[in-house]
Amino acid sequence: MAEAEKSSGIPAAWFTAIADRESDFRPGIFSDDRNGGTWGLFQLNWEEWNKVYDGEKVSFENWKSSPPPGITDPMIHSRYAGIYFKNRLETVQKLKFDHPDKEFAKLSDLDALVIAHNAGEGTLKAYPNITGGVMDYLHEIQENYQPKPCPRGPAGSSLAGVDDYAPWYDAQPKTTDEKGNKIPTEPYDPLGFAWQNCTSYAAFAVRKYTPHADFRNDWKGSSFGDAKHWHVAAESLSIHVDEVPTVGSVAERTSGDYGHVAFVVAVNSDGSFVINEYNHVNTLGFSSRTARFGEQSDQFSKFIHFENPPPS
Repeated sequence: MAEAEKSSGIPAAWFTAIADRESDFRPGIFSDDRNGGTWGLFQLNWEEWNKVYDGEKVSFENWKSSPPPGITDPMIHSRYAGIYFKNRLETVQKLKFDHPDKEFAKLSDLDALVIAHNAGEGTLKAYPNITGGVMDYLHEIQENYQPKPCPRGPAGSSLAGVDDYAPWYDAQPKTTDEKGNKIPTEPYDPLGFAWQNCTSYAAFAVRKYTPHADFRNDWKGSSFGDAKHWHVAAESLSIHVDEVPTVGSVAERTSGDYGHVAFVVAVNSDGSFVINEYNHVNTLGFSSRTARFGEQSDQFSKFIHFENPPPS
């Protein structure tokens, strides 16, 4: 599962839920179906496997006769399955971005990915008017994958210093500017924030590590915009804001032209806290540091408590 996370940027716990449902963790299993059958931990079919696997391939006619090269090796299968899911996630994110008013766009990225993997993008676009079997599959994955922010201190924090945003950014379509630099073809990420800015990273972290997996710039009809306005938008949606840092909250500085936001990954006994952030220490880049309460450029004065469940 860690190997799949490494090649995709998707949490290992999510892959655990998928493999449990698809194969019961049996790497050599084959299941026949109308599309020629599926192999391995994540039950990939001939088309899905051949799109990502760069080793020896077999023809469709020989697909089910014996295990294709690599597909029943747990580490190899997980590595390429991660690539498959990463690519499909990008397709799902683009669909949601292109159709923001559709019901399926309100799903979290990973829930939308579950439906697309199980029944295709056509079924995803028909959500919620989809078959009970697909909904049962989605509910089972949701039940088994419940991401929560890590409550441990900085020494044991699994998030402090981890730039898991970078694989997501690196996977985006790129173009070359006049200086020869590779830049995204779109200036804004699928969540509506400028790439590699503090808001883009904080939004990514909120979606990945808090119960608010559908968060985006226009979340629930409110505009979050620049970092200094996040607390206003959050309070309008009954998200608690105060001056107390907690793991899983977003730290906000309101001073300066645009303010600054970061994701809190640990809280220390002396009142300081550890944050992951983008575009502060390193321009358009990642940093992780210990910060304190205040209004200086390296401090934060408000904490938006996205770690709490959605208000009823």
